[in-house]
Amino acid sequence: MIGVTLKLYETIIVSEFFELFKTPWEVVKQEGIYDVIICDHAESEIFQARLVIIIHRNEGTVFNNRGNTPPQDPLLLQSGKTNFPVYTGIRNIKNGSPLIIVEKTGECIGSSFDEENKTILHIGYDFFEETCYLLTNGQPLEYAGFPTLDIHINNLRTWILAAGIPLIEIPPIAHSSKFFACLTHDVDFAGIRNYKFDLTLFGFVYRALIKSAIQYLKGQYSLKMLARNWLAVVELPLIYMGLLRDFWSTFRQYREIEGRAPSTFFFVPFKNRPGKSEVGTVPFIRAVKYDVTNLSKEILDLMAQGCEIGVHGIDSWVDVDSAREEIGRIQDLIGQSELGVRMHWLYFGTESPAKLEKAGYVFDSTCGYNEQIGYKAGTSQVYRPLGAKRLLELPMHIMDTALFYPDRMNLTFSEGITAIKTFIETATRFGGVLTFNWHDRSIAPERLWDEVYRCALNKLRLHGALFMTAGALVDWFKKRRAIVFSSVFNNGSSIKVKLTGTHVCSVDGMILRIYPPSKRASGDISDASTTAAYCDYWLTDLKKEVDFIF
Repeated sequence: MIGVTLKLYETIIVSEFFELFKTPWEVVKQEGIYDVIICDHAESEIFQARLVIIIHRNEGTVFNNRGNTPPQDPLLLQSGKTNFPVYTGIRNIKNGSPLIIVEKTGECIGSSFDEENKTILHIGYDFFEETCYLLTNGQPLEYAGFPTLDIHINNLRTWILAAGIPLIEIPPIAHSSKFFACLTHDVDFAGIRNYKFDLTLFGFVYRALIKSAIQYLKGQYSLKMLARNWLAVVELPLIYMGLLRDFWSTFRQYREIEGRAPSTFFFVPFKNRPGKSEVGTVPFIRAVKYDVTNLSKEILDLMAQGCEIGVHGIDSWVDVDSAREEIGRIQDLIGQSELGVRMHWLYFGTESPAKLEKAGYVFDSTCGYNEQIGYKAGTSQVYRPLGAKRLLELPMHIMDTALFYPDRMNLTFSEGITAIKTFIETATRFGGVLTFNWHDRSIAPERLWDEVYRCALNKLRLHGALFMTAGALVDWFKKRRAIVFSSVFNNGSSIKVKLTGTHVCSVDGMILRIYPPSKRASGDISDASTTAAYCDYWLTDLKKEVDFIF
């Protein structure tokens, strides 16, 4: 059991941290017995825990970091072989065995002291405050590639295991899988036939004819890809006449590529509405040209194949009345009440979670970058935004346009596949969800990003991903959050865990992971979480208690 005693803290932030690191914890009670104590004062001798973690935070910053910029310049820290940024300030730590250092200067930010029956860690940053900052503001683009919050969780796990203390957790993975994969599609076009003599059509013709030829000469396109784009331009008159299939209507092709993997399609509820910003109007090009009611057959076909339909919101993020109108439009179309949303162009504000929740949305999946792929909230887990009570956030990590647009990452296809592979490898380490956003027209001419998408799906399968729709994943994490460790009894030779508040069943594949006690580590402890032995128990509707003998 972990006991937390901090002089200045908000319980909601600490609670959210331990929803992501799902392990037994509580605010320290006078009669409590704890293996681990996390505190922010130096009287460690008063605690009888085997591991005492003392947070030395930067003074004056406690849980006050909800602006748009970090209170200090971010710093890159190093713990063993892992680097990670911090945003809310640091304190130098003197004496002890170095545990965490500033990458550039080598200054000690964390150290370890071993006593006869106790390990004391002095940590010169506040990982709870970092959690608050990450979930509220998100990371700057410079550090987008760091799963920072997941690293903070893994650091705490590592420190506990290195101290030889048994650990119980419900990891963010399902039985027989390494992580979850969520395939999503923002439906922005739904057919080239909707565009006549406008910038979208002219841009398509230019890129299909001229830019494709340039990419072919540079070796970036094959002859087959060039021919495919040129043929698409030739076919345009027949498509407008209704004699050929519209190649920007890609729902059937996506299902052929994805096979048994379900996916989530976000549809814009109203045509010709560009929406508004917090300060006024937005470019009219943000408006879509399709009427979602004309796609009812395609939508019903997708649902019949196990896919999910969500709202690609216009003004839901900024106005509750608009949010209710937008969700109502899709609810009436598909006959379902519980829907999720992703905002068009990823528009979002600090008050958006509360407004979306008030309008009736179950989850949001807007948290991500337009400019590049990455972990905006620093995590691959579903979390609850601090401005919401029920709404959950499914972060988006990999978006096709971020990878390949010239004014964004501007990667080649092979570079894009390499970047995706890096994120998949990270997912196998930390678990959670790797969320993709591949737009509806991206597998069609002139983008031709279908082979990259196929390759990504193959790599996901090879690395043990479990595919689920966005809503199903949110439900899974909601069940995990509802579990309560009602009692944990450790007599030194065995441990007994009782769970309540759980509605999981065998199909959920949720597991209880138990790390038995081990010999206290010495020297470099940074890999303790990756080398420690553990036992997994498959939680079902009949299994609410676990007895484990060391």
